[in-house]
Amino acid sequence: MEFMGKSPDLKKALAHPVKPKGGPRAVLETLEDAVTFISSVKLRQQTWPCWDRCAREILNAARTGDRVDIVEATRRLEIALRRDYWL
Repeated sequence: MEFMGKSPDLKKALAHPVKPKGGPRAVLETLEDAVTFISSVKLRQQTWPCWDRCAREILNAARTGDRVDIVEATRRLEIALRRDYWL
């Protein structure tokens, strides 16, 4: 993957809105919303593999803007949220 010269665009919409049971936002609609949510999770949890993978996929989606990457980032977000009973 080559990202030279392309800045991450966190304003991109997720594949679909995600509604966690709590947290700083009632509905996560953009990659930026997902980042805000992750930053509100306890620091210790942020290092867990599911959250780490989620963050990497969000950054990748923000960099590429490709639909397939956005779908994967959304899927990883839902996996992490389910693991911690947020969904």
